Amino acid sequence: MDLKRRILSTSLLLFNTHGYKHVTVRMIAQELQISSAHLNYHFKKRIHIFEALYEEMMLSFEEQIKEVPKSQSNLQRLKYGFEHSTRWMVDYKFFWTDLYNLVPLSQKVQEHFKSVYQNRVNGYNVVIQALCDRIMMSEIKNINEKTLLIKNLIDRGNTWLYSEELYGESVDAKLLNEQINRLALPLLPHLTRKGKKEFYAVFRI
Repeated sequence: MDLKRRILSTSLLLFNTHGYKHVTVRMIAQELQISSAHLNYHFKKRIHIFEALYEEMMLSFEEQIKEVPKSQSNLQRLKYGFEHSTRWMVDYKFFWTDLYNLVPLSQKVQEHFKSVYQNRVNGYNVVIQALCDRIMMSEIKNINEKTLLIKNLIDRGNTWLYSEELYGESVDAKLLNEQINRLALPLLPHLTRKGKKEFYAVFRI
């Protein structure tokens, strides 16, 4: 493993353990048993390590999404996406448990995160339309209601890990499965009888 990769791996471990704001470049260098000057050759500032980890995190998520089986139903694919995203968020816990403080630190991250948000809005619109086309979901004619539903789905996805950390919950397989079900729950009231039948079969609530 080259030094740049080791710096990122060690930084991620320290950020996840102590939180980004409590980890200094010197702490990272000490953990790696190198000088701060040696570390600075690869990353001039701590924010540059953060930006590199953010880019790595997003590329990792994009690769996982590509693996979602196209042969599955919309609800099965949604669950598959939730399963991967929850585990992925745990891998980069430091970011998702301090989201509102970290995103504004970097204009680069802030701009990308906004574009990701719009992509997620578009993605949920596609899912909702597909469910409606299959008569699994009632059409939401009120555009404001539909917009709020999608915002609710995205906000839940962004903040569930922060909430669990806040209440001191340990993240294990049982908790992750519970969160996957909770992430999908806002869709339930809008599903038809056919949609609810598949929902309960897929999410097993």
